[in-house]
Amino acid sequence: MPEEAFTDKLCRLAYQAIKNTIDLSDTALLAEINTRSGDPEASMKLVEVLNTVENVNIPSELVRVVETYNKRRIIIHHDVGLQGALKPDHTVTDLLENGIAELIHIGETDQGDKIVVPNNIEKIRKIGMAERLIRGRVLTGFNGLDALLTEGFVPGDISVISARPNIGKSAFKQNLIINLCEQGRGILNVVPEVGFQKEQDKLDAIRLGEIITTFYNPDLWTDDFKEKWQASVKYISKNWKYWCQPDPGISFARTEYDIKRFVDEGLNIVFVDLFDRYKELSEGDNMPVNIKRLLNRQKGIAIRYNVHICNIVQIRRMEGNPLAKARKFRPTLEDLKDAGGYEEVSDLILLLYRPAKYLPEIMDDHIIVIVAKQKTGISDVDVALSVDWETLTMEDMDEYTLHEYSKSGSELNGEVSTREVEPASGDSESDW
Repeated sequence: MPEEAFTDKLCRLAYQAIKNTIDLSDTALLAEINTRSGDPEASMKLVEVLNTVENVNIPSELVRVVETYNKRRIIIHHDVGLQGALKPDHTVTDLLENGIAELIHIGETDQGDKIVVPNNIEKIRKIGMAERLIRGRVLTGFNGLDALLTEGFVPGDISVISARPNIGKSAFKQNLIINLCEQGRGILNVVPEVGFQKEQDKLDAIRLGEIITTFYNPDLWTDDFKEKWQASVKYISKNWKYWCQPDPGISFARTEYDIKRFVDEGLNIVFVDLFDRYKELSEGDNMPVNIKRLLNRQKGIAIRYNVHICNIVQIRRMEGNPLAKARKFRPTLEDLKDAGGYEEVSDLILLLYRPAKYLPEIMDDHIIVIVAKQKTGISDVDVALSVDWETLTMEDMDEYTLHEYSKSGSELNGEVSTREVEPASGDSESDW
């Protein structure tokens, strides 16, 4: 579609930015958003969305137009408030109330109308289509898991990866980081618990397929190993957009500063391992309230800077004999409900389960990733990933291995297949 199809110069510039930087199969849809809306607000919103997309170079003229337009809107609303309040029968209180009302109107308009009227439905829906086309999906790199996820780690959302102690939360996160960095995503890895060197050792072990303990025993460092290790360090330094924050006394205020600092350099996703190490959570006696408050703060930052924030969270230990209570060890959302708002605030929750940790009859060569919540797709579904615990490497399970795992699981638990098992819901005999 020619640029002349747009209603004004602003729209043409927006279209040009899309056409020159993003490969979309249906650019006509984006053109139609502007031409049929007949509303400059739609154009402004589209430009603001484009301005958050990595590698999209918005023309400086367009940026200035949008900034001027937004400033003019504020001035106009102030003027409307003043005109209404300066009537002969109005008081100073009326002036303040009118001014506040107009400013609130600006905020509500910027966030989208609370009530969508019929003649706005098409316009708003098409703007939503454009946002999704531009944003796309942010996948994990595990094919089986990605088939279950509608959007993945998309910007503006927060997520949780949770499990009981010693299940493999950090190893799963490290495999995700490698997959995402290889896709070109920018990652901030907040690791106040383990520190930089140990975190990088695990990333190198996974990348190279080397036994993790080798990195701590110089007697095992052959020339070939040292050469591969040095090459891995160099590769990460040169090819990844990767930042690591290992401060053991980390506060979320510091993370917020780091996000603001690196977002213009291509930061997309922030991993926090572990979330409860934040200094703010040690203040006050009511931990659940503090957690919910911090999660809401995270959500606001994720939206403001257009990044995704993923929190690694530990589910409490269970008391008693593990074998006697093995079927209760499969985590559910119930484990997070009273912990401080994780279930309520998070857009995506992944729970990890390591069957062999509690059921010796099953080989310790896999973990189960449970999609416990996703706001835009199906939940209470799971997939198995194979794991080499010596190297911490995780991969999709092939069909044969998955079938054998499902078979062994069904024999032990009386189920047909792990993919068909109803999610654990408490004391049911069918729970793992």
